[in-house]
Amino acid sequence: MKKFSFKNIYKAIKLAALFCTAAVLCTGCWDSSDIQNTDIAMSAFVDVKNQNGEPRYEIYIETAKTKSVGGGEENGKQQGSASLLGIGRTFEEAYLKLSEQMDNPLFWSASRAVVMGENFCKRGIEAELNRMRGTQGTRKNMCVFVTRTDLKKLMRSKPVDNEYMGASMESKINNMEASGLGQKVVLQDLLETLEYKDIGFVVPTIVQSTDKHLAVDGYEIFDGTAAVGHIPSERVNGLIYLLSKNANFNYPADLNGNRYYFKAQLGGRSVKASYINGELTFDINIKLNCSLYYADKYKEFNTDDLNKMLANVNELAGRDIKDIITASQEKFHCDYLGFYKYFKRQYEEEFKDLNVNGGYKDAYTKAKINLTVNSDYISSEMQNLYRAN
Repeated sequence: MKKFSFKNIYKAIKLAALFCTAAVLCTGCWDSSDIQNTDIAMSAFVDVKNQNGEPRYEIYIETAKTKSVGGGEENGKQQGSASLLGIGRTFEEAYLKLSEQMDNPLFWSASRAVVMGENFCKRGIEAELNRMRGTQGTRKNMCVFVTRTDLKKLMRSKPVDNEYMGASMESKINNMEASGLGQKVVLQDLLETLEYKDIGFVVPTIVQSTDKHLAVDGYEIFDGTAAVGHIPSERVNGLIYLLSKNANFNYPADLNGNRYYFKAQLGGRSVKASYINGELTFDINIKLNCSLYYADKYKEFNTDDLNKMLANVNELAGRDIKDIITASQEKFHCDYLGFYKYFKRQYEEEFKDLNVNGGYKDAYTKAKINLTVNSDYISSEMQNLYRAN
């Protein structure tokens, strides 16, 4: 697998650095009239293709334009969006072509998302990320996405409720996170990860769905500075249980010829690390709050029946979590699940030594990971089916 040294993520956002800095230096501060004379950058998209053996960089910027309607301060404003495209043999050349199309300076403080194409990620993004650390004007909490969809096709997507694409993507991942079905990743998360060697992370993948709307389709796995794999949306349950504070997925349980369906919301998660004689161990305890929301047949059940069904939910959820952990150790050989944070918190000096010497990857790959999943039953709209013993 080809390594890509994170050496260009911010090229997708380099424009933020350039134009925010230029705007601040030239005008000092912004007032309402300044804003009206700028194009507001809502999102940035960047990728690179191979054209006759030469790289071909593509940069799209989605902008929101605000114009006064009529005269006087109390008249309304009219909003519209536009997409700018720059193409070049280098990122700088592509950005120059894009900037030639701009009628006004770009205002980046309202930007909502940056989307990086898969090929662009492979060429590296670390240098530009580091450059972003002290850049004024760029939102460190802007959402980050990876896409495997051609940018030209992606830009033709239909944002929900006619929102800007950047706002639509941010809204979608925010809603998924709030409902327990996803995990948002922002620029600041990536900046913090770069402080450590051999640490991985995941980034949500954005695609165009069959109805031409934007959709989150799993997560891209990064090992240090390299994208090494993908977790499809149908297999993210275990990942979200380990990363999110609000994971919430549905599981079936069969009993006496009937099938019941439970919502299993994360009620608690604890991770304890131990490091003895150079051997790393993680003890993970997951607590689920389960509520019954549907049954194929209207059949009552008692406490013994309920315990059997909850044991089944524990097994299914535990299997999803174990599969994610096993893949991280045996297939990708990388901690992209955030376990290093618990190790660092409890063994700061030991982690520091391993991080400096590049030994954490090997320690994690060989680590013993013990997982326990337990469930509590909470009342639900189908509570009348339960008859306690």
